[in-house]
Amino acid sequence: MMSTLQIELKSNWDKLLEEQPKLRIKSAAELLGVSELELLLSSGSDYKVTPMKFHLAEIMNKISGLGKVMALTRNESCVHERKGIYNNFSQPNSHVALIVNPDIDLRLFPGVWKYCLAVEFESRGKLKRSLQFFSKWGEAIHKIYLTPDSNEQAYNELVSHLSSTRDELPPIELVAPSPKARAEVNSIAKEEFQNSWLNLKDTHDFFPLFSKHRLTRLQALELAPKATNLPFQSFAQPIDFKTLDSILRSLANSELEIMMFVGNQGMIQIHTGPITKIFDHQSWFNVMDPDFNLHLDTSKVGSVWAVFKPTDDGLVSSFEVFDLNENLILQIFGKRKPGIPEIEEWQRIVIQSTQA
Repeated sequence: MMSTLQIELKSNWDKLLEEQPKLRIKSAAELLGVSELELLLSSGSDYKVTPMKFHLAEIMNKISGLGKVMALTRNESCVHERKGIYNNFSQPNSHVALIVNPDIDLRLFPGVWKYCLAVEFESRGKLKRSLQFFSKWGEAIHKIYLTPDSNEQAYNELVSHLSSTRDELPPIELVAPSPKARAEVNSIAKEEFQNSWLNLKDTHDFFPLFSKHRLTRLQALELAPKATNLPFQSFAQPIDFKTLDSILRSLANSELEIMMFVGNQGMIQIHTGPITKIFDHQSWFNVMDPDFNLHLDTSKVGSVWAVFKPTDDGLVSSFEVFDLNENLILQIFGKRKPGIPEIEEWQRIVIQSTQA
């Protein structure tokens, strides 16, 4: 049964859409001052919402039966959409789970996952059917949409098997944790951090490194060690977004395979492959390939960095894009796997960006 607050929220949402019929649900939630989960549970605007019992492993293992779907992960500034099949789910420990395939490639952080909804609605005259996952604070973590190639019967069976009610859902935690603050760093701590950077063995060791020193990620890049006898000045250098924009457009005319990472507090989604079709719409930079779409709101870009990390496989080069609040919103690497050196062409591109 819907509460009085939910009924009022539904009415406000309907009124808002009468004024702005193309308004997306995330934007509507922000304007109404609620989480996206709260808004969906009000079931306004002709959304059909079915709460689901949340069993991460069971759901993820069954999603492979849906066939080809579209995976969507976003943060405040960037949206990553990739079509493919969910296979090979594993959960090595309570902190991380994996889905590793050439198309659907995900890193899940189950500690913040709490809710799953089956959501159906009409968009541009077409029925959209999806599974949507939310954090304990009601924020969207990941969405899975059916495509024309999906198995609708398997979707219906999954929803029927795990369907629940609004009354059975645990309460939403209304206060999300505050962003990590910048730490004060003395000269001794700075030198220790820089020496540890120079002795990295694997790119995955970078997050524990700056976390150990209580640094934000952007602060860590600002404190990067200087480079000696290398074709760049520092292991992290700021570059202009126009430089990155130009690089990505030039890649659209090549067959070079890259990796594009977009994440939020509960998920990282990865595309590996070439990019081909790029166009701009208002402030948005868009990649619009058949099985991969990326949408980056350039008005929210605060800084872009060329980053170099030593590893046992040689130097690994990347671009990291941060928003105006210093949150990481996009990472770009050359295609590589552990044990294989970085593609020389990609490394050359990143080094040249620091000389632009």
